[in-house]
Amino acid sequence: MSEGLELLKKIGVQSIHEDTHVSRRHIEDVVDGRFEDISKVQFIGFISIFEREYGVDLESLKKAGLDYYSQSSLELNENTNGIFVTPKKEKKMTPLYIGLILFVLISVAYFNINANTNESQNFKESTEAEESPLEVLSEEEINDENISSLELNTTKPIELNATNEQNTTLEIEENVKNIVKNDADLKVFRILAKSRVWVGYIDIKNNKKYQETFKDTLTLNRQKEWIIILGHSNVKVEANGETLSFNAKGNLRLWYKNGVVKKIDFSKFKELNRGKKW
Repeated sequence: MSEGLELLKKIGVQSIHEDTHVSRRHIEDVVDGRFEDISKVQFIGFISIFEREYGVDLESLKKAGLDYYSQSSLELNENTNGIFVTPKKEKKMTPLYIGLILFVLISVAYFNINANTNESQNFKESTEAEESPLEVLSEEEINDENISSLELNTTKPIELNATNEQNTTLEIEENVKNIVKNDADLKVFRILAKSRVWVGYIDIKNNKKYQETFKDTLTLNRQKEWIIILGHSNVKVEANGETLSFNAKGNLRLWYKNGVVKKIDFSKFKELNRGKKW
């Protein structure tokens, strides 16, 4: 069994139905390799939806389905061979017919080229409007970002009235020290998984979305606010020096803010994600 198919089975029929709105019966048919009750077009469409939604590779499942439909087509041709065969009649092609055929072919080619050009332009514009590619911040990038932010806050020029200059300067310096101390007090935020699991996580502030499949450890920026969804819940979460263990069926949704992790349901996840399921 491929890793992609195994991940779909771990996510579960109910969760896939909620995420994709594909009927449970069709999800079960695809996952269990039963192709006789769904058409080839439906099958290819479902595979594309699952691959896009969960970032999985279902090439082996897709090949098995296409082999089934190909074999079914061959059997149908063998059973109906010679039933609807009509004798061929020889026809002479006059110059007028040839001219009409050429005109139709040229017209079809012209319209196809224009349609493809417009479609390519629309696709390009749509792609440029989408969010940036999925990425994962490394621990070094997180630290660099924090350091740069602190440097900007502490080196920005401040204009003060002459009478209150000394007191205000001391107050600002004390506030900066408290900010640095609070940032340093926040400890690492990471997810630990013994088995491979799909994870999607969203930066609440800018609504940037990331997804990947990982095993062992995934470390996230501890100073940001995150909402997270995992393909299964057999994981541990370390946040600000505390460890939480989860072990239940189905997806696991989490909310991380200011060093605190909470388990949330689908409704709360959708609320925090600006009304979107992902």
